[in-house]
Amino acid sequence: MAENVDEGNENDFKENDNVSQENENLRRNRPFIEYFKQEAKILREQGKKVDRIKLGKCFKNLSEEEKAKFRMVGSDIAWNKDKEDDFVKGTQKAMETRCAPDRFAKLVAKLSENKKKAVVELGFESLLHIKCGRLKRDLCSWLVQNFDPFTSCIFLHGKSINLSPRDFEYIMGIKDGGVDIDVDLDIDDIDKLKNEYCDDSGYIKLKTLESKLVNQREVNDDFKRSFVLFAIATIIFPKSGLNLAPYYLVFLKDTSAINKKNWATWAFKGLVEGIQKFKAGQHKVVNGCVLFLEVIIFF
Repeated sequence: MAENVDEGNENDFKENDNVSQENENLRRNRPFIEYFKQEAKILREQGKKVDRIKLGKCFKNLSEEEKAKFRMVGSDIAWNKDKEDDFVKGTQKAMETRCAPDRFAKLVAKLSENKKKAVVELGFESLLHIKCGRLKRDLCSWLVQNFDPFTSCIFLHGKSINLSPRDFEYIMGIKDGGVDIDVDLDIDDIDKLKNEYCDDSGYIKLKTLESKLVNQREVNDDFKRSFVLFAIATIIFPKSGLNLAPYYLVFLKDTSAINKKNWATWAFKGLVEGIQKFKAGQHKVVNGCVLFLEVIIFF
């Protein structure tokens, strides 16, 4: 999906909750819109002139990682309820998901700069910029129903759009590092980590991770594992349970290799499989990053 920068009139950059065709460009250019708004605000506060053409050129010169900071910020466009009712037509199968960008964003807001720096080194900088609030369940339910897990195609605005891990990587900013994630490795090899992270039930409690990430001062391997575990449970690959199984610790044992994992492929395949099992009636909860579907409608 190519970045499309519109250097039009400043009034074009105002947020609009109308989900009609005339706003396609607005949604597609959301990263630049957010960049323009932030930079224009700074210039005005400094008493300087806002040069839209210059800002457009500056945005084009940003790296993909720098542009990614503005993708997630703009995903929480005000959604008009009447328009949503018109948009989400028909009877949808009730959908539940553990994907919780609002909970994740609240945690990130409490992290120190040193902790955020460690997250960047792990390869998850884009997650620090998630500010999209709670998922719009009706919209997400409609998107799930319009996604074909066998072809990885979603049907929007009368068009069939083929999705892939590359789209997940582009939109969510979560990258593939080259090494596949294997959850079937020998779990007995992590007995020490299981004793450290699991409670008496044998599971990793999300609330425990949350408290540890906020209150722990030292930014060490424990912090890095805890952050990734929390991100998996709330954003990257949330599943039906409230807590995490210990097998995730297998591929988080070596924290120096975390940024080398194929996170985008793993998360995308997990979402596709989650939707497939949900539609087949095997699961009552949609496993995977449902946030990806909500965000993609604005691209």
